[in-house]
Amino acid sequence: MSNLRTPGVWLRLVLVGDSFLLVAGDQEQYTLTFTEHADYLYAHLSAETISEEIIRDYIGEIAAKSNETGKDRILLYRDIPVVLSTVNVFNTVNDSLEALRGKRLALVNPHAHLTTGLSFGMTVGQNRGGLYKLFPDVESALVWLLMS
Repeated sequence: MSNLRTPGVWLRLVLVGDSFLLVAGDQEQYTLTFTEHADYLYAHLSAETISEEIIRDYIGEIAAKSNETGKDRILLYRDIPVVLSTVNVFNTVNDSLEALRGKRLALVNPHAHLTTGLSFGMTVGQNRGGLYKLFPDVESALVWLLMS
């Protein structure tokens, strides 16, 4: 992924499957909502695009909510139809390790074409001590998340 900036406008190349998509806009946005359950925190994330900045922002929000509620088990439903480049995935996972240290994160990806890129991110995190796992649906994510 690359960014080209001019005052008030950004252009971004985003990897979509095997192709790149040029995205332009005047701001980057996402929606993140939380539901607190007895044994875990549910986070629903949706956006049209993704960036390292968006990832840093939402990871910070999720970590803060987890700390606030005392819930160290997090189910993150990631409804974003794109994934960053391999290098950017590697960097953002490394950047998020400290915020998520000691937390169990089940990531649900409803976009099957993104599985390879997101699986790479989970592997990077796991190899550095993160308790992360990728799932295609909420049901299988909960089975893993709520294991002792």
